[in-house]
Amino acid sequence: MNALQTLIEAHKAAAAAFEATCDNLDKVCEAYDATHKGKTITVKIGDIAPGVEDRRDNLRAYADDLISKFRRLAPFVRDMSPEFSDAFDDFMMKTKNALYEKIDAVLAEENDRQQEFGLASAQRDWERLSAAERETLLAICRHRCETLEEERQRLHYVLACPSFAGCGDIAEDCGEAIKESLADHVGLAA
Repeated sequence: MNALQTLIEAHKAAAAAFEATCDNLDKVCEAYDATHKGKTITVKIGDIAPGVEDRRDNLRAYADDLISKFRRLAPFVRDMSPEFSDAFDDFMMKTKNALYEKIDAVLAEENDRQQEFGLASAQRDWERLSAAERETLLAICRHRCETLEEERQRLHYVLACPSFAGCGDIAEDCGEAIKESLADHVGLAA
């Protein structure tokens, strides 16, 4: 077995482990959702369900937007009652801080539930194995092939790889790594 075949086998193993963790995460998510129906917080952006930290940022941005809409009333408040203007600003700041505290408390509670259930662990496994699968694919792309046949084998494998086809950023990274690996052979500037 040559070096490229070894890298391909390593990627196949990493991809299989990643696929298994995807299946496991799906099962854990379904069980978690069923067990905690009505208690979970779901903030989705398209098809992506962000993690707790992402949700905190999104919910805080929503709170900021809500407060900014109320702050648009400030000129009217000043016109109606200048002495009430400072109180209005103070009220808006306290409301924003109270919203942030509530968001943090609710998300901390959600995070604790996820930790206890094992969902956070399943998500960490997914992240770890996703990174490992990505790295093994990039190792194939970085590999300097010794023959044209080996180059064909590498390109055929990479182009047929589901993770290459399914994600734009990995395709770009793979293309760059392959280009760099070819630089010495064909005189490209890396």
